[in-house]
Amino acid sequence: MSLDTHSNVIILFFGITLFLYGMKEASNNLQKLMANRIRDLLAKLSNQKFASLFLGTLLTVFLQSAGAVTSMLVNLGAAGVFTLKDVMPIILGSAIGSTITVQLISFKLANFGFGIFITCFVANYLSNSEKVKRITGVGLGFGLLFVGMELMGVGAKSIAHIDIVVKVFEALSESPATTVIITTIFTAFVQSSSVVLGFCMSLVASGIIDMDNAIYWIFGANLGTTGTALLASMGGNHISRQIAWSNVFYKVGAVLIFVFITKEVLLFAEVFSSDGSRHIANTHTIFNIISAIVFLPFVNYGANWVERLFPPSKKDRPYQPKFINREGLERPALAIAQTHREILRMGDVVLSMLKDVIDLFNNDDPEMVVSIRERDNKVDILQSEIKAFLVRLGDDEGLNSQLVHNISFVCDLESAADVIEKNILDAAVKANNLKLNFSDEGWEEITELHSMVYDLGLKVMTCFQLEDYVLANEIINLKREIRRVENDFRSSHYERLNKGLRKSESTSSIHLDLLSDLRRVSGLMTNQIYEILRMHDQKSK
Repeated sequence: MSLDTHSNVIILFFGITLFLYGMKEASNNLQKLMANRIRDLLAKLSNQKFASLFLGTLLTVFLQSAGAVTSMLVNLGAAGVFTLKDVMPIILGSAIGSTITVQLISFKLANFGFGIFITCFVANYLSNSEKVKRITGVGLGFGLLFVGMELMGVGAKSIAHIDIVVKVFEALSESPATTVIITTIFTAFVQSSSVVLGFCMSLVASGIIDMDNAIYWIFGANLGTTGTALLASMGGNHISRQIAWSNVFYKVGAVLIFVFITKEVLLFAEVFSSDGSRHIANTHTIFNIISAIVFLPFVNYGANWVERLFPPSKKDRPYQPKFINREGLERPALAIAQTHREILRMGDVVLSMLKDVIDLFNNDDPEMVVSIRERDNKVDILQSEIKAFLVRLGDDEGLNSQLVHNISFVCDLESAADVIEKNILDAAVKANNLKLNFSDEGWEEITELHSMVYDLGLKVMTCFQLEDYVLANEIINLKREIRRVENDFRSSHYERLNKGLRKSESTSSIHLDLLSDLRRVSGLMTNQIYEILRMHDQKSK
C-alpha cells in the first residue's frame, strides 16, 4: 500500500481510527443481532462455576468487548438481578472471550480487508432484510478493522525511523511499570484491549518494540478494560461497586502473578508460533486462561472479601422494620408495644405521602414522584413484616382481638398508601403531562378537602397510640364532615361545568376522581377507630 503523500503519523492514527470504528460497528451489529440470545444466556446463569465461566466467554464473543460485558453485569447488579458471587465466574470468562478478537487479528487477514468490506457493503446496500443488514454490518466492521490493522502496520513501519519515536519506545522498554501504566490508560480511553494489542502487533512487526516489552502491553491492556465497568458503577449501589472492583482486583492479581514469570510465559507461547503477532495473541490468551484457572476455585472467597470491603451504605440497605424483633415474640406484651411503634412509623410514611402528593399538581417534580413511589414500597414492606410478626403471636387467645385490630389497621394503611400512589399520584403526573390547570375555585376546594383528610390522618394516628375515646368520636364526626364537604364540592364542580368554565371542563375527570380518592383515604384510615369505640363501650359495661 503506497501512502507516500500522507504524514506517517496521520497514516498511523487513521489506521487506529478505522480499527476503532470497525470494532464499534461489528460490536453494535453483533449486539443487535444477538440481543435475544444474550438475554437467553443470562437467563441460564448457573451456580456452576464452569458453566458461568463459559457463559462469560460467549457473552464477550457476542459483544466483542469484555468491558461491555462487565458494564452490563454492573448495571444488572445495580438493579438487584445478580449478586457478586453470581457474576464472578462470568467476569473470568469475559477475559477469555476478549482473546478471540485478538487471535483473529493476529492472522494475516489484512489483505482481505478491502474485499470483505466491499462484499458486505454491496450486500448491505442491496438487501432490505434487517437481519441481512445486521450480518453484513458485522462484516463491514471487521473489514474496516482489517484495513485499519494494515494501515497501523504501514504507519508503524514509517515512524520506526523517526529518532524521537525510537527514543520514546526505548525509554518505555527500560521502564516496564511506565509501559503498563500508559497502556492501561490508553486501553481505558479507547475502551478496547483489541485496539491496543493490534497497535502493539504493528510495533512488534516494525521492530520498534520486542516481545520482552510487548508482554507489558498485554498486562496494561487487560488492566485498562476495567475502566469501563468502574465508570458504569459510579452512582450505582454497593453491588455494582463490588462487581466493578472485583474485576479490578482480579486483573491486578493476575498481573502481579504473571509479572514474575514473564519469560516463562513468553517461551511457552513461542512454542505455538514465533511470529510476532501470533506470539502476542497466544501470550494474551495464555495469560487469561491460566488466570481464570487459578482464580476460579477461589471466587467465593474473593467475593466474600470484596463484599466486606464494599458493604452496603445506609442508602443501599433494604428498608426494613425498626422496632419489631424476635425477642418480642417471647414476651407478648412487649411484642404488642413493638408493633404499635412500628405501625405508628408506617402511619408517618403514609401521611408524608399524603402531604407531599398534593404539591405535585402545581409543581412537576420527577424526584418527588420517585420518592412517593419509593415510600409506597416501604409501606408494603412494613405491612408484610408487621403482619408476619403478628401472625406468630396468634396462639395467645388473650391477644386475639388486639392482633386482629392491628392487622386490620395495617392493611387499611397499606390500602390508603396504594390509593395515594396509584390514583392521586398518577392523576398528578397525568395533569402535569397534559398541562392541565384547575380553576381557582376548584383548586381551593381540593386543597381544603386535602387539608381536612390530612388533619384526620394525624388525629387517627394519635388516637391509635392513646386509644382516646373522646378523640375517636371527634374523628368519626370529622369523617362525616369530609363526606358532606366532598358532596358539596362535587356539586360546586358540576355548577362550574354548567357555566361552561373551560378549566373545569378540561380537569373534570381528574377533579372528580381526586375528590373521591381523598374521601376514600379518609375512610380507610378511620376504619380502626370504630374498633376503639367498641372496646371502650365493652369496658364501660
